Amino acid sequence: MKHIFYIFLYLNIHTALYYDINAQYISLTLEAEKEIPSELIEKTATANSFSTFAALKTETSSLLKAFQTDGFIDSRLISITEIKTQENTKKLIYKATYFLGPKFSNITIHYNQEDFSSKELNRFISKIEEDRFIISISEVEKTLMKINALQTESGDAFAKTYLNEFKRDGVKLSAQLISETTQTRTIDSIVIKGYEKFPTSYIRYIAGIKKDVIFKISTIAKASTAISALQFASNIKQPEVLFKDKKTTLYLYLEKQKSNNFDGIIGFSTDDVTNKLIFNGYLDLKLNNNLNYGETFSLNYKSDGDNQQNFSVQTTLPYILRSPLGIDLGLTIFKQADNFSTTSQLAGLRYQINPNTIVTLNYTSSNSAILSNEDVTAIDLVAFQKKEIITGSQWKFYQEDNLFPVKARFGLQIGAGTKKTDLTTEQQYRLSAHGSYIINLNLQNSFYIANQSGFLQSDTYLTNELYRIGGIKSIRGFKENAIEASLFSILNTEYRYRLNNLLYVHSIVDLGYLENRAARSNNSLFSFGFGTGFYTNTGLLRLSLANGKVYGQEFRFSDTKVHLSLISTF
Repeated sequence: MKHIFYIFLYLNIHTALYYDINAQYISLTLEAEKEIPSELIEKTATANSFSTFAALKTETSSLLKAFQTDGFIDSRLISITEIKTQENTKKLIYKATYFLGPKFSNITIHYNQEDFSSKELNRFISKIEEDRFIISISEVEKTLMKINALQTESGDAFAKTYLNEFKRDGVKLSAQLISETTQTRTIDSIVIKGYEKFPTSYIRYIAGIKKDVIFKISTIAKASTAISALQFASNIKQPEVLFKDKKTTLYLYLEKQKSNNFDGIIGFSTDDVTNKLIFNGYLDLKLNNNLNYGETFSLNYKSDGDNQQNFSVQTTLPYILRSPLGIDLGLTIFKQADNFSTTSQLAGLRYQINPNTIVTLNYTSSNSAILSNEDVTAIDLVAFQKKEIITGSQWKFYQEDNLFPVKARFGLQIGAGTKKTDLTTEQQYRLSAHGSYIINLNLQNSFYIANQSGFLQSDTYLTNELYRIGGIKSIRGFKENAIEASLFSILNTEYRYRLNNLLYVHSIVDLGYLENRAARSNNSLFSFGFGTGFYTNTGLLRLSLANGKVYGQEFRFSDTKVHLSLISTF
């Protein structure tokens, strides 16, 4: 037993030392019956040192696949041999010997027109004829995957596509495209795990999934992304599908999220006359899905520190009776010093056409009252009543990103109505649009661009009916709602750099153009600055610093606006 123990100990120590040597000093050289193209070696990024012999073998297999993909379809690995060991460094050197064979650049693939149409294949193949197409050898694998996706997207989840009947004629290569199909699959049932009270209407109208719809992997992937973008729910894990003989069941693993938001902004600026510090800001409360219905309720109050106040409350009840129809209700009160007060009421319908598109039809009623005539000298400040019908559409597209889940959004509204004063009655028309888009350069860098535009057409214009812009949610570097316009267009841009998944910094470059037909004026606006946003234990904290100026006006550092926003989720 004693001798056996010593032998066992020796073998273990020797093996440990051997693998320790291997873990640090294994290298690889290549050999073939012809010269291996240097560009191919560079393209495959071949490693020249390995920690284990198993890692070296994995590399030789990867090289073989690279050779075959590049056109050496007959290539094979002949052997891996140890050629020498450098005693002074204890370095093991191995030689991998390959047979390359002739290189084929292109392949002609014949296909059956009953399986695929040339119109379908022309989406990703340039050289195509009625029964054949030509592609490079390096594109074979990607092309077969795209062709197979055509069949799976039509509901055949188990379709197979491959090449057969290879033929050679010198350096020319051809093959037959084979398609094996099964029955078309539809989603027969949907099972929600984790958040059983999830409002099922969202699965149909936001995620775009319903019973008896054709099963498509791309649809499931889009649905998962759309659910992830919802504030009140998230995916615990990716959806799963259970296939039986004649039944397909989709499993969604969801979790309810805290989605009520409390947002407060504190701003600092300097009074142009007194040079005193002025505080301004707003309060924004949003309640989402507290009844597990997907409903929203928002309350917003703003004050700019110059006796300008704005109060609004709005609620949305989506998917009435599980239909794509929803209801919007709202109330807005705007007061400017002791000059005037405008109250607007909104009642509307919304209809979900598809997961990305909503159309709306709203009725608004507005009343504007003059609070005091003593200090009012403007002849364009008059009490009025207004009723409008506004129709519009909204588009929204999502992406897998915790910081920026909405990749693009667009909206358009067209309205017509009647304005009445004590002296006149006239028709008015309104057009407004907004849009934003994120260009992802890579995982860390992105570019954000957004536009807001509005136009009011009327015979006469009153100061108390104009658009009011300015502030952190329109053109930054200016006071909230301090700029009046009958026509405006604002371009917001940000270069964003993500430090990690919870922190980013960004630039601010905003441009704007406006016309005020009540005052018979027009101006160009510019704003420059920077900002940051990051998640804390309390919520999302955003800080921005911007300086806005009117065209022709000198730059003044005292015009710089600092905005601090904390969105707390509960």
